[in-house]
Amino acid sequence: MGDNAIVSMGDPLPEMDRRRVRVVLVDDIDDMRLLLRLQFERDPRFEVVGEAADGEEAIEVVADLQPDLVVLDRMMPKLGGLEATPEIRRRAPSAAIVLYTAANDAGTHQAALAAGALGVVEKTGGIDFVDRLASTLLDRTAGDDATVEVRIGPIPARAARAWIANTKRILDALVEHPEVLVEPVPTDVLDLFCSFLNTWEGVAAGADEFHWVARAAPADVERIVTWWGAIDVMTDEQLADLGVNWSGPEGEPFFRALVAGVLAAMNRHEETKRLARLMGEQWESYLD
Repeated sequence: MGDNAIVSMGDPLPEMDRRRVRVVLVDDIDDMRLLLRLQFERDPRFEVVGEAADGEEAIEVVADLQPDLVVLDRMMPKLGGLEATPEIRRRAPSAAIVLYTAANDAGTHQAALAAGALGVVEKTGGIDFVDRLASTLLDRTAGDDATVEVRIGPIPARAARAWIANTKRILDALVEHPEVLVEPVPTDVLDLFCSFLNTWEGVAAGADEFHWVARAAPADVERIVTWWGAIDVMTDEQLADLGVNWSGPEGEPFFRALVAGVLAAMNRHEETKRLARLMGEQWESYLD
């Protein structure tokens, strides 16, 4: 989302001096899109420039219009909002994506961020949707250090598929035998890892090229990377005891891109620079 659009959320300047946030609405229910449009039209901060009825149509509409904001329903036929998010991010990298859903639980929120959404807003029948949406945008774009943006790729999708499939086997083994680590990985962290892997698997499926962008709070990134570092130092003997192994050469390009993307993102934020230095030493061989 452009700087002018962010400023307009709370900018006291007269309306003529603002650039309104250009919005695309995506929902398979006509009446819901109409309700959302009416709410946005009452707010001078926003301008609805397009609509779509499912994820596949949303990808094309967003690619054509390049809006500032995409408001995306979670559950739709053909392609749901969560599943469409990575391709929307690829086709319109400057657009902010907000998922709205009736089930705004921790798993949905984490999956949305993993897919590249800026946030999640609960779907309710109230008339305060636009205000809640604006609050979400302001919270998630409060400053340069508010979120860490990780970019992976473009790299061959076959490398991503190989690494993802192998890493899923490792995580499955850790779920079955948590005692292999001195301190078992917390369940919520394992769930988040699996959420990322499932998202990446969807992006890589049937594609020639893998490209992914997502944002998260620095504290969340630090926790995720710290725990992955604990897994990453497992010995070949420990892995063999679990009946798994590290990904072979076919998956290495993906892991190289992942390491480079994560460390580059962390080095841009004061809260995560220290950890980035430590992990950079651990992953030095992948950065040559």
